[in-house]
Amino acid sequence: PAVSNALKALEKQFGFTLFERTNRGLIPTDEARIVFEEVDPVFSMLRGIEDQVRAIRATRKGRLRIAATAPLGQTAIPTALKSFLADRQDVRISYDVYGVDRVIRDVTAGIKDIGILLGVESHPGCDVMPLFEGHMECVLLADHPLAALDTITPADLVKHDYIGIRVSKESKLGALIQGAFAESGTHYDSGVEVRFCHTASALANAGLGVA
Repeated sequence: PAVSNALKALEKQFGFTLFERTNRGLIPTDEARIVFEEVDPVFSMLRGIEDQVRAIRATRKGRLRIAATAPLGQTAIPTALKSFLADRQDVRISYDVYGVDRVIRDVTAGIKDIGILLGVESHPGCDVMPLFEGHMECVLLADHPLAALDTITPADLVKHDYIGIRVSKESKLGALIQGAFAESGTHYDSGVEVRFCHTASALANAGLGVA
């Protein structure tokens, strides 16, 4: 009853319904989901504070909160963390892999100390420090006809099956790839499209095309 009364009071304060009452119980409305997305970072911050208090109580000397996007978070960053922690046994790491928007939001809100991602040159709410700049690489089987080329262009790719990366909030690479096609005047129309580059690499390794 106390929870029900609190929900009714909150709905009255907001001026809209947060839950639909059905035989199956309470179903969040679209408005409730929007509110939740806004307040969730606050609860994440509070959880971070609780973790920090526990760390201080346990006399740990340091803690680093890191978030990364999937292409880096599941490839390069684990190796970098291993090197970083080799002579820092007293440092505790909180490490999460999110989409680009969540990484930026958590760093801006102070929930994470460092965010590591691809394709972001600047952001008004964060200090952005470029760590590496390089060329895109093609992933393909060793016996693929394109493997003999030193440089592979969009015009080369359209002659073969290629795996595209979808333009989405979670990944900036899709926009970079489609931009390269547009810049070269080549029509972009991949037979297979995925969300993340490591998924594209796995499909290329299975022989579904060039990534």
